[in-house]
Amino acid sequence: MIEECRNHVISNSPNLLGYALLLCAILKHVDRQHLLPHVDMIREAAETHFPFKKSVTDTLTRKIFIKMVQRLALVVLRPRLAAWRYRRGKRRLEENLKSTKTNGNAEISQNNISSGMGGEEIISDDDEEDENPDALVEWAIGCVLNALSDDHTTVRWSAAKGVGRITARLPKELAVQVVDSVLSTSFHPLAGHCSWHGGCLALAELSRRGFLLPEALDKAFPIVQQALFYEEPMGRHALGSNVRDAACYVLWAFARAYEPEQLKSFIDDVATSLMCAALFDREVNLRRAASAAFQENVGRQANFPDGVALLTTADYFAVGNRWRCYTKVCAEVVRYPKYADAIVDHLLENKIIHWDEVVREQAAIALSILAPLHPHYLSARLGNLLAGCNTSNPVHRHGYLLALSHSLQGLLSSRFTCDKEIENWQERLLAFACDDTAAVRTAAALAASTFFPAYFKENLSVNIDASLKGFISKMTNPRKENERIGVCSLVSYLPSQFVTDDLFAALCNVITRPTDIDAKWALGRRSAVDALGALYTSQPNEKWTGFVFDALFQAVNDYTTDSHGDIGRLVRMSAMCVMTNLLCLPNTKEGVLKNYVQRAVQGMVQQSVGKIGRIRETACKCIMTLLASKATRSYISHAQELSSIYRNEHDFIQVLF
Repeated sequence: MIEECRNHVISNSPNLLGYALLLCAILKHVDRQHLLPHVDMIREAAETHFPFKKSVTDTLTRKIFIKMVQRLALVVLRPRLAAWRYRRGKRRLEENLKSTKTNGNAEISQNNISSGMGGEEIISDDDEEDENPDALVEWAIGCVLNALSDDHTTVRWSAAKGVGRITARLPKELAVQVVDSVLSTSFHPLAGHCSWHGGCLALAELSRRGFLLPEALDKAFPIVQQALFYEEPMGRHALGSNVRDAACYVLWAFARAYEPEQLKSFIDDVATSLMCAALFDREVNLRRAASAAFQENVGRQANFPDGVALLTTADYFAVGNRWRCYTKVCAEVVRYPKYADAIVDHLLENKIIHWDEVVREQAAIALSILAPLHPHYLSARLGNLLAGCNTSNPVHRHGYLLALSHSLQGLLSSRFTCDKEIENWQERLLAFACDDTAAVRTAAALAASTFFPAYFKENLSVNIDASLKGFISKMTNPRKENERIGVCSLVSYLPSQFVTDDLFAALCNVITRPTDIDAKWALGRRSAVDALGALYTSQPNEKWTGFVFDALFQAVNDYTTDSHGDIGRLVRMSAMCVMTNLLCLPNTKEGVLKNYVQRAVQGMVQQSVGKIGRIRETACKCIMTLLASKATRSYISHAQELSSIYRNEHDFIQVLF
């Protein structure tokens, strides 16, 4: 039967898979002594298919041949339980609870040793003698090691189990060579995710069986730690999730295989790495795998830092939702000092430059949440974030900018100060506000809405008076209109305690006293009108009421024209809106309403019959707002008649005559 199978395998017959399966079954179940005379014949048949030709060999066939090769080696090697293996003792928690704590190399009972292949008892070779394995074994090991980098997971998994089974029967010197081969060839930076995955599976099998000796951990653990965060970006997706999953399996196996004393020097790195993976990995199954490995280590390793306290914080269900991990769970974990630095470092070094834009955004949000909880460490890393903003990689630059902005936002709530940088930021903000591009000016104004309330304070080392004088100078004597627009947009967000009489006067003069140079700068006057309204709204001042409304009434009559047509319409629209807002402010004094409401409505009625549809629409909206306000309606003449006319602003857009 073996010879018939051999002939079909060599000839690559259509029934190749069936005969290969039959040979595997024979090698698994037939007694070793009966198989030894036939191993050369079976090897001759198997050799014709190595190395695999993946274009003509399907996945299942490759898997079966890997099983055949490893079983050939197991037939040749004498069944024995290697005396040199690392033995932790009883592996069942129930037995550990019943017995006293055993030494890391304590002998295990012979009754717990399982039987070997073909019903033959495996003997413990305590007086191990070196033997030179057959050349077939060397060939089989080479085939199995090569299969660790196969394209398909099932082949790699079968090869990893084969590495563990064959190593179990080798002398110590040769077994160490196998382990070194796995560590040196499977984890090259250019090896690819398949090789890394197969290598991790092999390490897990070796450690689970006790053949990855403690002295090899110094070399193995850094590799596993890299594998725990392994990723190969491929545009809009990435490879490597299987590698990270296998790395979790390796750390799970380490927890079960080694005594706490053996992992003592690695335990802090194991804990922080697993926690970072459980909190921040993109894939939910990998977060749960890391959480399971963390739980196993807490149960098996007595010196796992804060393990029991964190079991319920980052359990299977808590890490199921990524948004919750980035916004809530990490904030609870960072309160434990052992994990705080590692979590911040992981976000800064891995997640803010992640290929997935959503992950980058979530990492930046996480930094803003963690900043008040760990301000000193994060503030020390701001320089790295700032340097990263200059990278040529647009993905990385986006992540660094997001992280920097959110980190600063979070540090603000923890009273973080950076007086030396504020002056530089202010200069850059002013430069952006005066940019020729409207979108840049808008973004600068948005930044100012946060910057000034946050950093313009009385105890600031920056000379605020000098800054205000600089703003006024640029506003009244600009080189171009964009400068006036930018400065007006910035000063509208100044805190009320820094709004001076000189600033109010400068804004009013921009509107009421145009010069020959700026007579056509309608956009600049519109910005001044908006700034005047914003500053007066934040700090109503009776002594400025008359000046403000005089400027607004003059703005309502701005009919500046140029090559683009009636550009004064922009000033008129802003002036009507600002007047309406000021008159409808709560607690507005009766004298102000009496002096200005009727006059404002008269100007708006005039604009509501103009030739530009948007002007008419804006005027109608403002009149309707004043009529609807109980405070202003009583000061409007013929309010009832006006209400019947100004009912819908859309009626005033189109010309009906």
